[in-house]
Amino acid sequence: MPHAEELLRSIAEQASLEDRVRAFERYYLNHFNEALQINPLINYLTEKIISCHGTLNVNELSRETGYSTRYILKAFEKHVGLPPKLFSRIIRFQHVIQLLENNQYGQTLDHIYELGYFDQNHFIKDFKNFSLLTPKKYVQHIADRSY
Repeated sequence: MPHAEELLRSIAEQASLEDRVRAFERYYLNHFNEALQINPLINYLTEKIISCHGTLNVNELSRETGYSTRYILKAFEKHVGLPPKLFSRIIRFQHVIQLLENNQYGQTLDHIYELGYFDQNHFIKDFKNFSLLTPKKYVQHIADRSY
């Protein structure tokens, strides 16, 4: 891929997933000189999931858009490459990471339900799936890095 180092550097410099996506879009437009065509429904769904920090489920998206859950599942996976549930989990995890990196560990644990988790065990299990660490160990790792 031409200018891959530039792309990787640009993405690595971004703080949020949304900014990383925007960095990729800028790279794509600069180097391929074509408008990035995004299905309007998929664009709406991804923006909605991102803006709600991954707490919406497919049934809610279906009610809001008027499309069936089956259609949303198939279209989303076709265009994004993964199911909306996994995309939502990734976005939710990204949001939790941002909270933890801003020294909001206590607040994060106090608001697990609002973050889309059923309970503390669900939160810890999902966190470990993505990071291979418990939230507490991750926070300790952050603290160790800052020294």
